[in-house]
Amino acid sequence: PIATPRSASAGPRPLNSPPPSGKLLMRSPSELGMGDAVVNYTLEMEQRSSNRHETKVLYEGDKMQYLVCGLAPGASYSFRVKLQARVTPLPTARTLASLDDPWCSSKWSPSAMFVTPATAPAKCYGMVVSTKGPGDVTLAWDACVNNGSPLEAYTVQAAECSGSAAAASAPVAAATPASAPAPAPGGANKGAVPWSGAVPGVVVGGEDAWKEVYSGEAQTSAVSGLNVGVCYKFRVCARNAMGTGVWGDEVVFTTRAVAPEAPPSPPQLLNCLATSVDLSWEVPQDNASGISSYTVQMQVVASSELGGLNPSPLVQSSPVLAPMGLPPTQSGAIDGSTRLFAVDAGTRLCTVGDLIVGLRYLFRVRAANEAGAGGWSADAEYSPKPGVPVLRSPPELSSAEVGHVCVEWEAADSNGMEIEGYHLEMAEPDMQKQDARGAEKFEAVALHTIEKSAKFLHIKNLANDKRYLFRLRATNAIGASEWSDVVSIDILRLDTDATIDFAEIEMGEVIGEGGFSVVYK
Repeated sequence: PIATPRSASAGPRPLNSPPPSGKLLMRSPSELGMGDAVVNYTLEMEQRSSNRHETKVLYEGDKMQYLVCGLAPGASYSFRVKLQARVTPLPTARTLASLDDPWCSSKWSPSAMFVTPATAPAKCYGMVVSTKGPGDVTLAWDACVNNGSPLEAYTVQAAECSGSAAAASAPVAAATPASAPAPAPGGANKGAVPWSGAVPGVVVGGEDAWKEVYSGEAQTSAVSGLNVGVCYKFRVCARNAMGTGVWGDEVVFTTRAVAPEAPPSPPQLLNCLATSVDLSWEVPQDNASGISSYTVQMQVVASSELGGLNPSPLVQSSPVLAPMGLPPTQSGAIDGSTRLFAVDAGTRLCTVGDLIVGLRYLFRVRAANEAGAGGWSADAEYSPKPGVPVLRSPPELSSAEVGHVCVEWEAADSNGMEIEGYHLEMAEPDMQKQDARGAEKFEAVALHTIEKSAKFLHIKNLANDKRYLFRLRATNAIGASEWSDVVSIDILRLDTDATIDFAEIEMGEVIGEGGFSVVYK
């Protein structure tokens, strides 16, 4: 057979032109010297390309030409023909009886070769998008048909969907399957760039401008720096020596918020007392969505230090739970209860009270954002023990008459042991004696020991025109608390000649319901 191309052009065909084809011509019986023989041709084609090798029969009949369509670009084809012939007039019955087959078949003819020109790659299919992290996605797609010329690279572009309505109604792309295509050999994702740093100069203008986010040999790509909750669309095409193929179908994907990470360390224990403790913690990674709140969890664990003591009502009335640091299957028969405390996002501080000496407590914390709660931190353990008392504030001073002062204070925190009493020190500051900072030094001139139930003390017969300093501490069986801050009062001489000009009294500002201030000389 003689294979001739339908078109005289041997160069690359346009992308939208018909597929390559060729016309096969076969010689007539008369050209073969067979006279008026009845013939039947069998035409066979063999295709060889980079990814295909196939042999098949194309035609059987008496025509002497055949048009082959749908040939692949850049492929090598070979054609051969054989014929079956029966010479007329028909043989006699005696002759037919002596023949097994009235048809005589020839051998296959020599092959006619034909090579279709290579073209740009075909359209790419099968792109899928999956979430890798907050603002990060992973793209994967099927290998594109190279159309007779080896692929050089894939190009991926991304753009934001135009309009909020598109983002709200856009379908979400399917998650990447476990059998996603592996990167081509040597195709590391070296061309991947973050969304915010797309390839300079490779941007198509418009409301939903496309940015090139990847160029390389691999069939996967990672895109980072996307905004959470925004609709994006992606497309891919392939390139070979003959040119760039058409873009694949656009895939739409809306990024989602991701729950925060677990705090990097256990809660820090502050102000540890027998009945309370303060907890503080580090800010965890919010995964591109602001933290809205924290949750502190406390686990009460029965301690062997209890001995014969009865567990607290909290433990008795609570279900059996595993300590936070252990899975339920490893918790054994430990009794405990769990309490949760909600904390505002900007606080990161929680005070837990009503603790009981002899119990062991476990604390952990987690953060939450619009995507939900994140992971728990590691546990912080605290076992309250009795300690010296704790004063919450310094004493207050007042004077009702000349040479008199009244010292009042709030009851100290016993810190696990009963308060035994208070010590009140009074001093007269020597202005000539100052510390390195210029502050008055405290040198006690009187020490008052006060019983545990008292909350105030009257001191009389103080000298006029003097300043007195006071400080307080509490004691229990373990020891004494730290001294309170020093407070002072000035004792003034009574001016018997002082008078008030009541005519100058003025009404002042209202200072609350049923009260107002009075201004006078």
